[in-house]
Parts: sequence; C-alpha cells; structure tokens
Amino acid sequence: MEKLNELFAIPQDATQRAVIGNTKLYGSAALDSKFITAMSETAIIKPVWKIINKLVRRKVVLPCYLTKGYFSFFINKIFNPHRESDTLGMFSPNTKKVYVLVDNWSNMFGAAPDSGVARTLMHELIHLFAYTKNSEFLSMFRKDLTNFYSNFFQLYFETKNEPDVKDIKKIIDILYYDFELTTNDVINLKRCRETITKIFSNNTKFDKDTFEKKVVYYFIAVKLLLTDISSLRSYYSNALIDVPRCLYRAYTNSLKIQPNGTMIIQELIYPSEVICLLASHGSKGDLQKVYSAIGKI
Repeated sequence: MEKLNELFAIPQDATQRAVIGNTKLYGSAALDSKFITAMSETAIIKPVWKIINKLVRRKVVLPCYLTKGYFSFFINKIFNPHRESDTLGMFSPNTKKVYVLVDNWSNMFGAAPDSGVARTLMHELIHLFAYTKNSEFLSMFRKDLTNFYSNFFQLYFETKNEPDVKDIKKIIDILYYDFELTTNDVINLKRCRETITKIFSNNTKFDKDTFEKKVVYYFIAVKLLLTDISSLRSYYSNALIDVPRCLYRAYTNSLKIQPNGTMIIQELIYPSEVICLLASHGSKGDLQKVYSAIGKI
C-alpha cells in the first residue's frame, strides 16, 4: 500500500481549526502544505490537483487532527483507538467546508494511506458540490440517480414493472430539496411517505399488509437517520436489514460498483451520497463527470 510516511506524521504546532458538534479539530499551515503535496502524488486526485490546491489554500478543504500534540496523539492511538474512527471525513453545511480527519487514517506512527485519504476527499467534495451547486448537481447526475433509485425501489418493493422515470424524478427531488438541503426535514416525512406509497402501492408483488410493513420499515430507517444516528449500527441487525441490502444491490446493479467498507443507508434521504460513492468507488469513466463537478466548486 502506498504510504504518506512522514507527511502526516504527528500533530505539531496545531491550533484549533473548527468545532463540529462536540468535536474539536486541529490543524496547521505545515499540515496543509504536506496534505497538498501528498494529494498531488495520488492517481485519483492528479486530474484536479490544482483545484484541490486552491481549495486548501482558500480554507475550503481542511485536513485536520482530532488531537493537538504528540502526547495526546499517542494516548489516543494506544488507549482509545476507535474514538470516532468511523468518521474519515465530513462536509459541514453550516461552514460549507470539507474536513479530512487525518488521525483516523493514520497508524500510531503517523503513516496514512494516501489513496484512502484521496478517496475520502473526493467523496466529501461531492457533498460540497451538491450543497452549493443545486441545479448543476441534479442536471449533471440525474441519469445516475434515476438508475440507482429506480433499481433500489424495484428491489425493495418487488415491483411488477419498472417504475416510471417521472415518478423516480419526483422522489429524487423530494429527497434532495426536502431533506438534503433543509434543516426542517422531519416535517417533510409525511409528504415523502405519501408520494412513495402512492407510486408503489399498485406496482408491487407484495400483498397489502406486506407492502405497508415495507413502507413502515423504510420510514423507521429514515427517522433514525434524522433523529437518532447513533442507533444506526443496531439497525443492521434487525427487521430493517432489507433496506441496506437493497441499497447495496442497487449500487452493483445500476452503477456497477461495490461500496465495501462504507455504511449504506444515507442514500434514503441524501441523493448526493450516491454520487459520492461513485466518486470514491467508480471507474475511470465515472470519474470524468466527478472531475467536471469538482471543477465547478
């Protein structure tokens, strides 16, 4: 595996860079410089490296540590190795910035796989693009989104016929505008549920009771995403397991990618997550549109 070696190394002269939720993030000019150098050497970033360079220097992309110095870094790695380790990067709608959590990629010696860091960066940049360039995001990726969600709902509701493209467009628009781009998404649950029920109630092989249970399970998963994210792990081991299973199969069927190593669930309310996975797991052909999108940020 290709390594960054000393480039990310250990936190040194780091100052507080941001507070996201209850998490303090630290960084430095030296880290920014090393991050830019490391990303310039990765195959997936090279076509847009100049853009990444500008975004880092403009403080739109921020490589960060979860710890401030040598001692706390080692203590965290030795005694608390799984602290927030599932979060490798994040986009904050409030600050409109991307944060790459270097600590969670590095081992206790400070070495991190640059290819993994680069794919995380690509993933989060698509969230940034989707949030700041609304109409462009949908126009560029409408076909990919339609193929994905059409396949997912066919699998999940075992439809008799392929859903109408106009119906899938309606669902995508609800997910994108009523959930991804709003902070009052809970109040939009009713409209979303009514729309999905109306579209698929007469296009399913399930009997009425089974279909209604599938709708209930779907929106339990949505509510967990909106109100109780911490419970998502338990969600995978109960009656709701069919939701992520069908999402995963939709990726392999419609986009020809296998999103291993990532939690498949956010797609229920965040369409940009689908394209983020295309950015981090897609083929060279898929990446051309992704690069075009990043160029517009």
